[in-house]
Amino acid sequence: MKLKGHLRPLILKLLEENSSMTGSELVDEVNERTGKKPSYGSIYPLLKDFREKELVRTEKDGRQKKYWLTEKGEEALGKVYEEKDQLLETVMNV
Repeated sequence: MKLKGHLRPLILKLLEENSSMTGSELVDEVNERTGKKPSYGSIYPLLKDFREKELVRTEKDGRQKKYWLTEKGEEALGKVYEEKDQLLETVMNV
């Protein structure tokens, strides 16, 4: 599995499943699930973008930040599911 283009929905899904995670935990979990380890340089800008769009909130936990999915983030993930379902339906009906 290539991560390019799939990292955004994957991070949202992981935060939905785990309630809160650090950036490092996200990297490890993506690696475990996909066999591909994303760079920290791809994870942290993505998390910053999610914060700016209010899809996640953060809280300091010692020296690390924990990330939580917001209601707006849950709605964004719901749209990902809808798009996936529409794509599968289209492909199956061809």
